[in-house]
Amino acid sequence: MTSQPLDDYRTRATVGAVRPGRSTVRATYQLAADVLVRDGSVDDTFRAAVEVVLDWCAGKFPGTVADLGPEMPYYKELDYHGQHQFRAVSLPDDGLWSARLVHPDTPFRGQPAVAGRTWTTELALHRGEREVRFGVRVVCASAPFATDPIALTRPRIVLDLAREFGLREVRALDGRPWVLQTEDDLQALYELLCDGRRTMPVVMLTQPNPRVLPVIVSEYLLNDSLLARETQGFAHVVCMPHDLGYAWTNMVGQVWSAFLGAVRTYYPGLDFDSGSPFDHPRVLAERARFWSDGERVGPDAFASFLVGKLQEQASSKHVDWGGGTMFLADARARWAALTRERARRDIEQQTHADEAASLRAQIEALEKAHAQEVEALLEKVTDAENDTREFDDLATEYKRRVDQSERENRSLQAQNDALRGAIRTKTGSSADVAIPIPESYGDMADWVEQHLAGRLVLHPRALRGIKDAKYQDVELVYRCLLLLAGHYRDMQMGHSDVKGAWESELKHYAVTFRRSITRERAGEEGETYFVRYPLATGPRQFLEYHLVKGSTKDDHLCMRVYFLWDSDTQQVVVGWLPSHLDTRAT
Repeated sequence: MTSQPLDDYRTRATVGAVRPGRSTVRATYQLAADVLVRDGSVDDTFRAAVEVVLDWCAGKFPGTVADLGPEMPYYKELDYHGQHQFRAVSLPDDGLWSARLVHPDTPFRGQPAVAGRTWTTELALHRGEREVRFGVRVVCASAPFATDPIALTRPRIVLDLAREFGLREVRALDGRPWVLQTEDDLQALYELLCDGRRTMPVVMLTQPNPRVLPVIVSEYLLNDSLLARETQGFAHVVCMPHDLGYAWTNMVGQVWSAFLGAVRTYYPGLDFDSGSPFDHPRVLAERARFWSDGERVGPDAFASFLVGKLQEQASSKHVDWGGGTMFLADARARWAALTRERARRDIEQQTHADEAASLRAQIEALEKAHAQEVEALLEKVTDAENDTREFDDLATEYKRRVDQSERENRSLQAQNDALRGAIRTKTGSSADVAIPIPESYGDMADWVEQHLAGRLVLHPRALRGIKDAKYQDVELVYRCLLLLAGHYRDMQMGHSDVKGAWESELKHYAVTFRRSITRERAGEEGETYFVRYPLATGPRQFLEYHLVKGSTKDDHLCMRVYFLWDSDTQQVVVGWLPSHLDTRAT
């Protein structure tokens, strides 16, 4: 059967239209990448890339799209019985080619098609002076009754272009793990992580210690080659050999590193100086070995979980669609504006001799071009409204997840508090007495996360302070954190019976608790006594109190722990340690 223009369907009246309700719209995949230029010819690469995209579209659209290459300017609309739509815009002078493919859901991986579900794939290519830019965005719209889970899949066109030409997003998307070999590679990794253009996570696999994990027979806990193939177009996979791991830890600090079989995911927007390492999760080898997804237990289950997280990130991340690419709504508006301008120029260039004969036709052409431009602009408005709806749906879903997580965290926090209270009642001492104390500052971030979670948190500024810590009594700093997470927190929560124990412990360690500085004086010191919390873009919070030992300015002998109380989460927030915060006087 042949495809037909959309106008054939628009003229047909609809009677008694059924309104099934508001559809849920969400993006399922996004990518903006460079197509590697083949044989040094940008023009040839651009034309060949359009042909590859058209071949892929031909497998999705029942009609004929083979004659819609980028050589001539056009705007085409094709429809196949109202179920499949294909639109394309070609603007050779601007180096633009865009298409939109719309089709109903189809059977996938053994699952039947979902009624009421529609997929829209936006595709764009731009020919620059030295590069070809590619953009793809997949959106799924589901009617209220289409409640089956949405598969966050990568369209095959990404693999087709990567195989035919090669794709690059800061680094090549070749589906192979990057095995680090030299310290120069470590510097390249550091630059990749800090690159502001990066939108993809970097998953770093580290080599296990065979003496600690003797049952591991492969080089890495996860199959690095398989993971790289499965995440091609979602993430970069990096393999950190054991010997280079020490140099990497020295470069970024232990709190930002991973080792001994651990898997770390570095998300975009990383800032080693002011960011939080806990935004870039690290899963230790022992945890990954026994990961359970309800059906499987082990590294394969963890790998599936990890891939799912990377797919979610690819669907919801912010993408800068610059670089010249235009999706169909913008490209169509550009085409309509150019068409109107051509019609206007034709009228202006018309000679008086034939003006009377053709003026009416030229005016009609101009009016048609104007109508097309208005229609294109209205389509942009519709797309913007759909984007707004998608973001609203996404924000609602994330808000629901956050609320659920907060409820679960409060419940777990209450259970932990009850258990600690029961232990104190039964034994007469705190459960914290059994917590081991590390010997170095390098273990502090992990130690806090493991033993004080839900009671005390280290602000990113505190983590920077740890990196350069000089105070010689390391154990005392850990003891102070235990005091804050224990007796001080209990007092803030209304347990006045622990005040005596708090004061006794302070006296035992010769530590003083007092205000850090007046708020008025703190305001004169800029940001020194303030932190952004809970997020880097959040409000300024005053580090009102500190624990003190020593009065000298020698950081080896003088300790300070600056903190604030977060009543919303019932946690102590440590903003700086273990040195004295500088003032203008010091």
